Amino acid sequence: MMTKVYDLVGVGFGPNNIGLAVHATQNEADINMIFLEKRDELTWQNGMMIPGADIQHSPHRDFITPIDPTSYYTFLNYLKSHNRLLEFLNVPATFPLRLEWSLYVQWVASHFLGIVNFGQEVVTIDKVLKEEGSVFRVTTEDGKEYLGRTVALGNGGKPMIPETLAPHLGQRVYHLTDYQKKTNQAIKDGCKKFAVIGASQSAVEILIDLYKKSDINICAITRGIGFRQKDLSPFTEHIFFPEFVEWFQRRDAYSRRLINSELENAIYGRADKDALDELYRLWYEDYLQGQSRMELKKYCEIENVTVNAGITLFLREKYSNMQYSVKADAVIIATGFERIECGFDPHRLPSMLKEIGNHIERDCDGSLCIAPDYSLGVIDVAGDRLPLFVNSFSAPSHGIGDAGTFPLLAHRSAVIISSLVEKLKGHQGVNDE
Repeated sequence: MMTKVYDLVGVGFGPNNIGLAVHATQNEADINMIFLEKRDELTWQNGMMIPGADIQHSPHRDFITPIDPTSYYTFLNYLKSHNRLLEFLNVPATFPLRLEWSLYVQWVASHFLGIVNFGQEVVTIDKVLKEEGSVFRVTTEDGKEYLGRTVALGNGGKPMIPETLAPHLGQRVYHLTDYQKKTNQAIKDGCKKFAVIGASQSAVEILIDLYKKSDINICAITRGIGFRQKDLSPFTEHIFFPEFVEWFQRRDAYSRRLINSELENAIYGRADKDALDELYRLWYEDYLQGQSRMELKKYCEIENVTVNAGITLFLREKYSNMQYSVKADAVIIATGFERIECGFDPHRLPSMLKEIGNHIERDCDGSLCIAPDYSLGVIDVAGDRLPLFVNSFSAPSHGIGDAGTFPLLAHRSAVIISSLVEKLKGHQGVNDE
């Protein structure tokens, strides 16, 4: 009995790989796909459903609208299907609420649950030889194996945890992905002082939310001057245009690094103006009344942490070498996520790819060679190229705009599916005996 060989095995079923499922329906080719999701249920950013938080991008940059505005899976059709279109259009806000976008993501994903296996955490991807040639073998933590002619990595980034805080992760030291559940429990348990690490949009949203809770004091700790505004000018927004991606790909590796460094303030470690304005207004209102519910420690690094009855953070200011200690009942880590490029280091690979790392195409300097169709080439024993698609992990090769989840998602999904269809030509279906 032969093991079934899928046309595509998707690792993860978050927005990036949901996009592939959507765009596969736009193509007449019959693509046999399976997605492996480590979570037991379908959710999107549940831990960050802060009241009033929005998604920070146009609702038309959804799964499909930039490619096919008439598709069933557009955000506007979702609203119409749920009898909320006119109410939504009447909301006095630029961007949709994060809660509504989460419901949209789950609605789209619900149409593809038949090709998703939940509770399947992928640990290894390697290649094996079959009668038809080499294929990928994807192995999960519980030992299940899935074979695929192609693989799409869409599992997102791992939470970025500072080394000094990593040993103390738990109910009182936690990443922003656990914000809602653990913060609510901490407050129920009597916690009054929260330290928030980071200067991202999420950090600002968390500070605003904590500010609005009664009897809570906050210490915000940042490595820079505090909280800086994203560059959201309409000219900078061109980094999310396919034409910019194509232009960027034609530049040499050195130029691409410089361009990404120049533009990183549009993506990383910045917050939207409306959130910054609200946080400052809340701080000033306290200041006006002679209160001090939020303390800001800027230009600070965490050098050490001790946990006893509470948590003590030992800080050093970078430019004066002044040392401080901050006591807190709970620490929230809002420092973002690790990605495959790890700060644009194109030499590092996810651990699940260690078995095939030596067979992945690289540039002359040893960095990963990501093709225009978002694929890494894995070379088999016959010298053939097996495509491993890196879905939303290609900022070094496609521009920093690719680091955002949704702005380029429809374009990226369309490119990957088109490439997949071309690569599958000549195959006679799948082995399913």
